Amino acid sequence: MLCWSRVLLLLCVLLLAAATEDSEEQQKEHDEPEHLNDDDDRGAPQDVTVTAVSESALRVSWEPPSEDPDYYSIAVDTEPGVPVYNTSYILEGLESCTEYEVSVASEYGHDEYLAEPVLGKTLDIVPPSPLSCLFDNITSNAMVISWDKPHFKCSIMNYSVSWSWNTLWKEANGSGEVFTTELTANLTDLLPYANVTADVAAATKAGFGLPTTCWNVTLQERGAPQDVTVTAVSESALRVSWDPPSEDPDCYNIAVDTEPAVSVYNTSYILEGLEPCTRLSVSVASEYGNDEHMAPPVMGKTLDSLPPSPLSCLFDNITSNAMVISWDKPHFTCFIMNYSVSWSWNTLWKEANGSGEVFTTELTAKLPDIPPYANVTVDVAAATKAGFGLPTTCWNVTLQEKPGKPIIDVITPYEGSASITWSPPEKINGVILNYDIFTIKGNTKSNQTVKGTVLMMMVEGLEPCKTYSFTVRASTEPGHGPMSDALSTIIYGNYPPSNVTCSVDEANDNVEMFWESSRPYCPVSNYSINWNGTVLWSNQTLSDSELLPWLNKTERSFQPRDSVPYTYYTMCVSVWGHTNESTCCSEVSPESVPDAPVLQDLQVHRNSLTVSWIKPVKENGKLDEYRVNWHNTNGSTGQDPVGAPICEDVIKGVQVCENYTVTVQAHTGAEWSSESKLRTAVITNYISESGLNCCNEETRQVELSWSLATSECLVSRYNLYWNTTVIWSQHTSSQNITIAGSETSHVLHDLEPYTKVFSCLNVVDKEDESTCCSITTQEEEASAPKDLKVLSKTQHTASVNWSLPESLNGELKGWHLNLTLDNEVIYEANLSGSSTQYTFNNLQPSTEYNVSIRAYNGAGLGAPAEIIINTVPTPPSHVGMIAGASVGGVLILVVLVAGGIFVFKKIPRKSPSSPGINLELDPSDKDAVLDMYQRQNRSYKEQRYMLKK
Repeated sequence: MLCWSRVLLLLCVLLLAAATEDSEEQQKEHDEPEHLNDDDDRGAPQDVTVTAVSESALRVSWEPPSEDPDYYSIAVDTEPGVPVYNTSYILEGLESCTEYEVSVASEYGHDEYLAEPVLGKTLDIVPPSPLSCLFDNITSNAMVISWDKPHFKCSIMNYSVSWSWNTLWKEANGSGEVFTTELTANLTDLLPYANVTADVAAATKAGFGLPTTCWNVTLQERGAPQDVTVTAVSESALRVSWDPPSEDPDCYNIAVDTEPAVSVYNTSYILEGLEPCTRLSVSVASEYGNDEHMAPPVMGKTLDSLPPSPLSCLFDNITSNAMVISWDKPHFTCFIMNYSVSWSWNTLWKEANGSGEVFTTELTAKLPDIPPYANVTVDVAAATKAGFGLPTTCWNVTLQEKPGKPIIDVITPYEGSASITWSPPEKINGVILNYDIFTIKGNTKSNQTVKGTVLMMMVEGLEPCKTYSFTVRASTEPGHGPMSDALSTIIYGNYPPSNVTCSVDEANDNVEMFWESSRPYCPVSNYSINWNGTVLWSNQTLSDSELLPWLNKTERSFQPRDSVPYTYYTMCVSVWGHTNESTCCSEVSPESVPDAPVLQDLQVHRNSLTVSWIKPVKENGKLDEYRVNWHNTNGSTGQDPVGAPICEDVIKGVQVCENYTVTVQAHTGAEWSSESKLRTAVITNYISESGLNCCNEETRQVELSWSLATSECLVSRYNLYWNTTVIWSQHTSSQNITIAGSETSHVLHDLEPYTKVFSCLNVVDKEDESTCCSITTQEEEASAPKDLKVLSKTQHTASVNWSLPESLNGELKGWHLNLTLDNEVIYEANLSGSSTQYTFNNLQPSTEYNVSIRAYNGAGLGAPAEIIINTVPTPPSHVGMIAGASVGGVLILVVLVAGGIFVFKKIPRKSPSSPGINLELDPSDKDAVLDMYQRQNRSYKEQRYMLKK
């Protein structure tokens, strides 16, 4: 009992020593500097996933542990591991549709942390073709196909069986398709004696593979010819055609009516040597040795043939405008449906022609509406259902009639003679044999005759100063036509004017023509005046004519009415009726005062006035100069000469706020024109040369200011236009307003901070004189960053990220971060504007921190975004639990373990893989202190690890 008491006392001492050592280790771990790392951050890869990439590759990916390993090792099934330095890897060269076990481990020097193995399967591939292909149960309309499964490790989902067929005895085909999981399929709905081609393909999840193709033929069936048709080929032949039965016969027999049959070895036959338009019965039979299968008889009829030409062709009852034709029926067996009678005619006395056509079942026809003395050609053709045959052609001529009356065209008198010209009658109605020309003077009448081809005659022996009438008559074979209308003339001679000259009448500036006249023989006649002119200032042409009575004067003269100034005139004088003997002269009319120009537009500019006009409607001469006259309300006047043909002038140095009145005059070689209608213009005020000024003394607004060139008058209104571009959001907008003419400033309100503003101002109706300025509004503090959140955290680190504020209000310079513990800032940092993530290190476990982030721009720090972070707590120690369990268990084993721990604690603590710790440290040497804590920490963990083992 005493022995056991001593053992228990020794055990209590040893346990107390071990607990003391373990407490010291925990205190040291708690007192370590916050910036030191802990080997507890090591671990196996997280969230290992395996994804099929193809039929021979898998993609392995995972999340890293808290502490990055030296590398990762990937092993497939029992194969050796592969070192990988990323967090994903593609395993290639694998078998298709195969499941693999993939293991990923983190490697830290000699330590390895293995994640749970993950299963992955490669993708299926399309299968090979099925093996073999056999047919069974073949009938005349169906068959069964079977095949063997292909050698393939992937799962076959089903099979596609597709087939097509075409009969070997007629033009017929079809197709079908079924899907099955079996190794056999029925091919149905086939025709007898049909070639069948089938394709069988296997399918996996990857799709269908290449097919196996095989073919066979359905059984034949005997029968009569199918679909017998009889078609007329011509008037003496019929085509017989049919479709064969499914089993070809030895031959076919074709019989027509009661005639003997003919043996045929094809499926069509032409029966020749038949009568036209005859109906026949045709029979076709299939011959199988002594077995005959006959199709029902089919009727056929040969075509009608074209009939021959009608016999003979006779004319009767011929008049000057009609005739009757008759003919005999042709000798022909087919039915004559009707006759076509077509004719054409052309007159033999002028260029005239026509045609006609009638259809009749009789053997005679009347040809009406034909002119006299016309050649008529007639075609008569018979018709059957086949069409019209060749015609019989014959011709004849209608009778002549008396001609109409000729037309006298002109009678030209001469001294003692006259020339008569006439035209043939409008209706000649035959061949004109001659013309009779009658000359009549009072009660005396004489005539002369010329051939029918002559249309002009000179009548001699006429008395001067006497009136004669003339008339003409035409004659054809039936007799004389009517007399023409009579035409009269006086026989006389004339002398043309002489010494014709042109000059200008100084009294009225008109052009005048002079000539000398001689007294005519008889009768007293008129003078014919013809003149034309070209207006030299407009290229207009003029022309006119007049008749002047003969006067017993030696010298005569003529002035055109309404003579146009500066025009080139040509005037001619002749005796009336003898214009071919005229005499002419030429002259230019003098220039005159032009019309006033048309003042068109006044354009007001800042210091000038542009005047534009168009030339006078009537220039009346050669324009050489314009004169612009002006005066203003201040009493100032002026004139500007402008050389033609320029029609614009700029009056410079005009006075602002003055009213100007302007007129224009034109000048020719004669004189200045009157002034144009006056026009007025006000020289409006304008924005001064300093232009539009921009100012941004206040936030979120821009002050605009301007001034006019003079204060003596105002403008009506201003147009103000501006557009804005918010620089930090690129949002744009534009606006325009009208401002009263009395204003000299305007404020743009409610603008966004840090916005570029471009403004333009102009006086209404003077958009081309706009003045502009540009400025940027002041920056303001940014709003709080958005979406601040914790990405990850450990015992000693925490990562946060965020996004841009809703309103930057300026140019983003960067970010200001505060880390607060118990309302005391323990860490501050300034980041660049491109950063949106930050990791805080050297934190304490199980501690609450406050993080504040602000954006800063040219206006300073913006509103903060805040978040609370609670670091991960330190995991509890299990050494005491192990000791307690050991006491409750096997007491001797506990004594041995406790004794071993006690002895182990007395050994100097030195890591077998690292040098010893130098206790003589300089506290100011931070690197040395950090190295000491790391080695101590590793030493404590190695001891606990050995204790757990």
